[in-house]
Amino acid sequence: MDVRNRLMHPRRLKDLTVPEAEVEAGSRASAWISGKHAELQELAIDKIAYDLGMTAEELREFRHKRSH
Repeated sequence: MDVRNRLMHPRRLKDLTVPEAEVEAGSRASAWISGKHAELQELAIDKIAYDLGMTAEELREFRHKRSH
């Protein structure tokens, strides 16, 4: 949040400089969020599938078809 605030509300020109370490940290954070979002989507699909009466085998087949 500190980096975001510094870039969105700069007080001096130096505040607009983004060191490589901050870029890398932002990239790691973005990848983590994307991964967690994908996990949540899979859990939601599992819940919907089971609520609709899909068996574990049917869900495996469904996942296999989605991945190809």
